[in-house]
Amino acid sequence: MHKVTKAALMGLIVTPVLTTALATPGNASTIAVGHVSAKAAAGDCPKGFTCFWTKKNFQGTRRLVHLGHKCVPNLHHNGKRITITVWSLTTQSVGATMYTKVNCKGTPSMSYVKGKKIKNAYGFKMASVT
Repeated sequence: MHKVTKAALMGLIVTPVLTTALATPGNASTIAVGHVSAKAAAGDCPKGFTCFWTKKNFQGTRRLVHLGHKCVPNLHHNGKRITITVWSLTTQSVGATMYTKVNCKGTPSMSYVKGKKIKNAYGFKMASVT
């Protein structure tokens, strides 16, 4: 089970693998990137976060996003804007809607309510998320 510290809830997530920041002015949200453990493969996601996996059935690399009710306008890794191909997800925060373009524009995904575990999101190419 993952322990969420007070620092993590404030937008600072510490992971031994890699941390990817959502580099937007004034936005302290982060995505923690790491490999999925056997426990996480079952769709484990810390309370208050939305988790995205790069493969179906909660396999591959898991990314944690602390979502509020605002748009996370773009995703960055090592200073470069990225798009994440999402194959499965778990919503433990307010829910999620992914978008194909930055600033929560472009084609939206289905809107997923809090508490959902989606085994197959059909490879949605996410550039931003609410």
